[in-house]
Amino acid sequence: MKRIGLFSLFMSFIVLVAACSEEMVKVDVPEGLVLTGGMTFEEFQKQVVEEEKRDQVSQEKEGYITYTLPKKERDEQLANMRHEIEEYSNALAVDPAFPSIERVTMNEAIDEFEVHVDRKAYEKSMDSLVTISLSMSSMFYQTFSGIEQPEVTFIIKDEATGETIDTLTFPE
Repeated sequence: MKRIGLFSLFMSFIVLVAACSEEMVKVDVPEGLVLTGGMTFEEFQKQVVEEEKRDQVSQEKEGYITYTLPKKERDEQLANMRHEIEEYSNALAVDPAFPSIERVTMNEAIDEFEVHVDRKAYEKSMDSLVTISLSMSSMFYQTFSGIEQPEVTFIIKDEATGETIDTLTFPE
């Protein structure tokens, strides 16, 4: 009986040490990326606690929301974000809502995209609006990566000639 009690105590200690030794990271996200539609920090914090079962959200710096989470979890979130951005970028080329877009490529840091288009169709469309959603996703990814002033550039190129039609940088 004494051995079982000691074993349980030992295992509890191992779990406690493992939990305490887990590397935590802080990610400061500009309020504008998460507080949308007039949401207050308190409302956002309540939502995070309810939906994510996480209470490690604070306001440590003016204009920023700070997430504190295990590094492993942050890295998993970054991998998921990268995958989502890649999927969305690839889907644009076949989306009938954006007929001028032929293909979209991005660099490793996800801070530069090349959008290859059918120039005539592009110039008659509103297809440049896709850069807004991609820029938000990219800047959120960069922020979680630890970049304090995220920026993303879109180079719009004519698919037929390779000529650069336009360059857009967010935030402008």
